[in-house]
Parts: sequence; structure tokens; C-alpha cells
Amino acid sequence: MKADTRNDRTPSIACGLAERLGARRRERGLTQGQVAVRLGISRQAVSKWEHGQSAPDLDNLARLADLFGCTVDELLGGTVSGDEPDERHPARPQAPAMQTPAESERIASDRRFIAGATLGRGALIGLGLALMQLAHDPSPQQDTGPLACAYLVFILLCAIGLFACNLRYTKRGGPKRIILFDLVAILMASIVPHALGGAPAVLAVCGVIALALTVCSTSIYRWWLLYQRVWNPVEDLRDPWGRSAH
Repeated sequence: MKADTRNDRTPSIACGLAERLGARRRERGLTQGQVAVRLGISRQAVSKWEHGQSAPDLDNLARLADLFGCTVDELLGGTVSGDEPDERHPARPQAPAMQTPAESERIASDRRFIAGATLGRGALIGLGLALMQLAHDPSPQQDTGPLACAYLVFILLCAIGLFACNLRYTKRGGPKRIILFDLVAILMASIVPHALGGAPAVLAVCGVIALALTVCSTSIYRWWLLYQRVWNPVEDLRDPWGRSAH
């Protein structure tokens, strides 16, 4: 009879475990991706645990308990071996969430990388639009040849840097759609305004579109490198910092 009762509890225990894993993670201020990095598993595995689609094994349960500052019994609800909590394993005091030195350095490096890539995109767009304005200036006051050459050199350097950033990003497994965003942004800062006559209004509109695409590219970088998630624009608008929902 007791065995039958335990079997009846199994689904509720699994559901409760999924809810407690998500609650403990949010209490610690961690994302699913950060938990995955610490355990050396995929973010999809953590997501499945929190949705009750699968359950962590005993080894991962122990590591999750250490990460969340609790006991395995607390993650399981404290009622797996009987109706009363196990007094032989009292709850450990909850330690503050801390990042390992290696993880802290990785996160800091990723943030610097994202900032550098964003600056490179901004410089590329700004220089491209400036070159278009220079090319369509109806009454140049001086010889603009040397200045145009300087612009072209800087644009080439920024393009090479952006290519290197995207290469590093894709090697980390990032979605390749970001290349499309960058190509459209470059077109908006070069070929499109030139084809439309390079009027100030045209340059302004193209600049706004290119800036919006740069914001999208930065969000794609940020979500993938920091949270190991594909960027979701709707979720990002509800949660700009990309933390509460994952």
C-alpha cells in the first residue's frame, strides 16, 4: 500500500521539482544559460528540467543543490523518503550567489566583445553616411579627395573588424542571421542613400534604419553570448535586461 502511494506521488514530485528548480534559479539571479555553463550542459537541458519534460540525475541534483545553496531533499520537496522532512540532513544556510573566476572572466570578456562590436558597427555606419554626404555635397569648399580616401580606409578597417567579430560569434554557435542584419545596415549606410540621391532627408532616414539594425545586432549578440538564448524581440521588449524570464 505504501509503495502504491509512492508511485502515485511520482508525477507530483516531478512537477514540484521543476517548479522548485525554476524558483531557486530566479532567487539566485541566474539565467538558464548561466546554470548550464556551471554544470557543463546545454541550456535546453535546464529548460526541460524546469518544464518537467525531464529530470536531472543524482549527480546533477547534487550540483544544483550546491549551486542554489540548499539540500537535495529541499529540491525534491523533502518528502521523498517519508511524510516528514529528513532531520538528519538539515538545510544548509543559503550562501550568496557567486560566480567562479573563470565564469566571471568569460562574462566580462563577452561584455567587452559586445561593446567593441557595437562601437565598430556604429563607426562603420557613421563613416559610411559621412562619405555619402561628402560625395553628394553640391558645393564643396575644398578638395575632398584626401578626406574621402581617409573615410574609405576607416570604413575598410571597420568592415574587417566587424567580419572578425561575426566570425568569433558564429564559432560560438550563434545564429547566422546576424550577418543579414549587418549587410542591410551597411547597405543603408552606403548604396541605398547613394542610389536615392544622398539628400539630407534620405541620409537621415537611412541612418535611423541602420541604427535600429545595429540595436538588433547588439541584442542578438547579448542574448546568445550572455544568456545562450536566441534573441526574442517580443520578450526583450517585456524584459529589456533579458533576465527575469530565463
